[in-house]
Amino acid sequence: MRARGGARGLAPALVLGMVLGLGRTGAAQDAAPAASSAAGTTAATLDVRPLLDTQLQQADMLYTAKRYDEALLAYSDLLASLAESQREQALFRIGESYRLLGRTDEAASVFKLLSETYSGDAFAVMASYRRGDILYRKGDYAGALPLLDGVANAPVGPASVIDDATREAARFFAAASRMRIGKEEEGNAILRDFAGRTPPIVYTAAAAQMLAEWSERKDDWAGAQTYWQTVLNASAPTEKAARAQAASRAALAALRQNPPRENEAEKLFLNGLQIDPDGAYAKVANTGLLDLYYRQQRYKEVVALFDKSRDRLLDSSRAAVFLEAARSHYRLKNLPDAVRIYDLFLSQFSANGLVPAVAYERLIAQVELSRDNVPGETAAFLSAYPASPVVPQVLYLRARWYSDQKRFAEAKPIWDQLAGMKDLPDGLPATEIYFEAPRAHYALSEWKAAADGFALFIKKEGGRKETAALEFSARQCRAVALENVPDAAGAVAAWAEVAKAASPKSPEVQMATERIAVLDARLAANNTPGAKEGMLAAFRQIVSDFPGSKLLPLAAYTLGAEAFAARDYASAEPLLAQARAGDPKAWQIPATYRLLWIVWQKKDLDKTEALVRDYDGFTNAADPQSKEIRVPAGLYYWMGSQEADAGHPEAAAVWYAAVTVHPAAGTYLASAWWELAEAQRKLKRWPAAVVSYQTFRAKEAKSAETSPVLLALAEAQIGEGKDFAGAKENLDKVLLQEPEGKNNAQARYLTGRWHLAQKQYGDALKSFATLSLIYRDDVITPRALNAAAQAADLAGEKAQAEGFRKKLRDGYPAFNDTGE
Repeated sequence: MRARGGARGLAPALVLGMVLGLGRTGAAQDAAPAASSAAGTTAATLDVRPLLDTQLQQADMLYTAKRYDEALLAYSDLLASLAESQREQALFRIGESYRLLGRTDEAASVFKLLSETYSGDAFAVMASYRRGDILYRKGDYAGALPLLDGVANAPVGPASVIDDATREAARFFAAASRMRIGKEEEGNAILRDFAGRTPPIVYTAAAAQMLAEWSERKDDWAGAQTYWQTVLNASAPTEKAARAQAASRAALAALRQNPPRENEAEKLFLNGLQIDPDGAYAKVANTGLLDLYYRQQRYKEVVALFDKSRDRLLDSSRAAVFLEAARSHYRLKNLPDAVRIYDLFLSQFSANGLVPAVAYERLIAQVELSRDNVPGETAAFLSAYPASPVVPQVLYLRARWYSDQKRFAEAKPIWDQLAGMKDLPDGLPATEIYFEAPRAHYALSEWKAAADGFALFIKKEGGRKETAALEFSARQCRAVALENVPDAAGAVAAWAEVAKAASPKSPEVQMATERIAVLDARLAANNTPGAKEGMLAAFRQIVSDFPGSKLLPLAAYTLGAEAFAARDYASAEPLLAQARAGDPKAWQIPATYRLLWIVWQKKDLDKTEALVRDYDGFTNAADPQSKEIRVPAGLYYWMGSQEADAGHPEAAAVWYAAVTVHPAAGTYLASAWWELAEAQRKLKRWPAAVVSYQTFRAKEAKSAETSPVLLALAEAQIGEGKDFAGAKENLDKVLLQEPEGKNNAQARYLTGRWHLAQKQYGDALKSFATLSLIYRDDVITPRALNAAAQAADLAGEKAQAEGFRKKLRDGYPAFNDTGE
């Protein structure tokens, strides 16, 4: 062989020459004379085939070992000397070596030569496929398509020269080529076949991805989601990037649908993050999830995910996501974090058009974080954004803060500026502004000084006709000032003076009475002597004289609660009802709770039930997390018992069920489960009854295996028609522990029902017939005869059926068939 090195195999032109019989390489030509000299013979008589076979084997070994440079050289040296059958394979391997070495142009030339020289042979068809694959990967889809079509459409069956895998590959890449040269409908039809393969094949994911991307271009988001999910499911677990992309893009497609499929999108985003948490598409998933959570007002999830992923977001959406995170913190009242992220937004996105609005939102968060931030924050905002449309709102915050701080000298010019505006912006409290402007002028003193000043005014100026109106206003203002000192006791006395000076039952008297009631209530909370009596007296006056008072419901409730505590139910009931009707939001719960106790004491079932329903509705008592005081479990149990005794199993079941979920059911719990099961049995709600009986057994272990319990459970299991084995086991237990008696008879009767439910009519007939003979009872025996007749009918034993009916008529003429 020729020494290796230097040359990297023959150029395609020289290979072409060899195939056409134009000669061998220099190394091959040199080999013949040397061999001839050694053997003492002429070249004409020398057999060189063993040497060629050895060299071919060596070339094959190099190829198999992936030493393609060397294999290329070896095959090229041998090519012209090989037999025709060997030359085709060698030529194919030369093309493969070029391809695997990345020299695709040379490979394509060799494959073209091979397919044209040996048309129709296996290697020629494979060469066409390789050439089509090379052109496809180079982006020459129009050139690749006829080659791939030729391979895909090669004969099948015994005459096939290619395997199914190659044919499928050619068919796939031909479809992909069509998609890229405008023949999308043709390509789609083939790709849909690949995408729909079950189980998926190697091209399923790629085909689905092409269809998904095509669907996206067509705004077919449902199709895009379906195909991306196919990519996700068909891709190998190791293909993290592809699967993460598929999950994220399927999620985006789900959100683009009308209506958006948000639950599916969330699961897909999370799946993508789980597959490849640090990959490129983690940015898409993080951004999509954050936006989804924000739109769904799931603010806790927004801030949690943002904290973990803020460095892995889509650049195009970073500003929006940062703003959503800041607003989420604000809505959760995580004010320091809201300010922190607002600051990040303002520093990182300073060119964004939303900066002034975001700065205002940040200001509001700072103000809520601490009112002491108002002066500095508002001053900074007004300096940075003097033309902002929210300047009036910022001015209001400053004025309000100064007034709240009693810095009226600083508040006054701002109130004046706001009050002098021609049109106040919507949202600003005009009434407050117009009131605060004059107030700031005379209210520069502390409240105590104001109260003293009003007292001095009354002393000096009061009692005169011309100042009566001002005196009255001064008394009102003094009372208000004393409340704000605060001097509650002094304010009560001041309001009493206002009431004395005003006309009876006038609005002024109403206001004074209301203030006295409120202030005395505060004093009573601190056990101030006489305050409680003063409060109750004011409330009685409100109930008597001021039916339109806003405090009427409070007054009625307070007085009603007092009467209730004293067990004066006759007085309490109308007052509590008045409070409940007057302000349902405030008093419907406590008033209703006391009212239902009153009617319960009267044993009035209808009113008790109505009030309990109201109370449960108000308090959401079905929610185990409800913090409201619950109706006692015993009351629910009493209502259930009353309804059960009245033959109303439907209503009884409702109240017994309420006991079973009561957080303080106590000793009623197990019994409630039993009574609930009994009500459900009477209503033939068999699945529910089975659950209730089983729950009773679990909670009342000492009764779990007693005959009545086992019989009831077995009847429910038979009625449900599922656990026949469990029902039979329970019946067998009863028969074993009670060889005779009523429970034994009932177990035998239910055994017949057990057979009947499973269409075992003959066995059912035997059970009922036997029971009718061995047990005499005015209840069970006629039921057994009736059931035996039914079973005989179903078993086709008409004569026996008539015989049982005759016994039933003769022995129990009053028996009423209830359908058992």
